[in-house]
Amino acid sequence: MKHLITSVLFIAFGMLSAQSNFKKGMDKAFELLQSDKPDEAINLFERIANAEKDNWLPHYYIAQINSMKSWNVKEETQLKAQLDKAQEHLNTAMALSKNNPELMVMQGQIYTNWIAFDGRTYGMKYSVKDMVSYTNSRLQIKLNTFNEQDIIVARERVKDFKNWLE
Repeated sequence: MKHLITSVLFIAFGMLSAQSNFKKGMDKAFELLQSDKPDEAINLFERIANAEKDNWLPHYYIAQINSMKSWNVKEETQLKAQLDKAQEHLNTAMALSKNNPELMVMQGQIYTNWIAFDGRTYGMKYSVKDMVSYTNSRLQIKLNTFNEQDIIVARERVKDFKNWLE
């Protein structure tokens, strides 16, 4: 009995330390990002993603940072490398968390980066995908009941929004 209790406590403490290591790693990556060290933050998020294979958040932040970095890029090969990496990690995050609105918005941001870089070349390819990604084709609204973000509707559009929901 003593060995059973010791084993259970050992496993419980091990799980608690694993969660705290994840949180510590994420906090450290955010500190690096705030210190204007995005490449180091990406490296740390990648290590976290490799350790936490069931968690979509590190992949999301890798995609987000690469998307943000690409806004100032003027060379197409560098842009392609960054946005391909962002897309790869976003695809992994989407596989781990289906129908996640945060990931849908990130997909729209990646498409927008391509369009902003060269609208003539990438506009036809990504503009419709971008619109669908942001609006989900306006077929339905999917709200996560545990999503704590507020939905704000302009005062002038409240009546239209209510009619649209019905």
